[in-house]
Amino acid sequence: MNTRGPLRAKTTLVRIALVAQLVLLLSAGTASAHYLLGDSVNESGQLRWQDRTRYDEARTYAIKQWNALGGVSILRDSANTPTDLMFRDYRDCGSGVIGNWQSVEGPDYINLNTCYMEKQSKPVQSASVVHEIGHSLRLSHPSGSKQSEYWRKHSVMYYCASCVPFSAPQAHDKADYREIW
Repeated sequence: MNTRGPLRAKTTLVRIALVAQLVLLLSAGTASAHYLLGDSVNESGQLRWQDRTRYDEARTYAIKQWNALGGVSILRDSANTPTDLMFRDYRDCGSGVIGNWQSVEGPDYINLNTCYMEKQSKPVQSASVVHEIGHSLRLSHPSGSKQSEYWRKHSVMYYCASCVPFSAPQAHDKADYREIW
């Protein structure tokens, strides 16, 4: 009995399956930019902000992280400049949301939910503000990030900023930012 034909076919199928898995794994890390249609940046390429939050340390850290990348200048507003972005606190203990970016007419908002922010460590607070500023700079959650362990380990823009093991933009976040700005 000749078993080479079925064995060769089985080996070929195994190779095809392995190649397909390898392609899927590699493509997860090389996705294109994840970006939103809107942002808070003004026509001068600046993001002028105003503060109405108690999380100054997290805000200061987050702004420093994004400013280190160049491109958009994130600056405190002054008497002569309009505000593009307002940091403000709110309280909603039933939502499960730590913070969000809200694009509206006039200045946009980064809303920080004191009910959840106050329970977080300093690094998680910082990661949350870095994440929300990322949205104000047009960055989005990576596609399919809710299901992706890869993105949880590789992007501060993962849909859950409090779930990531770091508090600064990672390589993919930086690449997305540079592609946009």
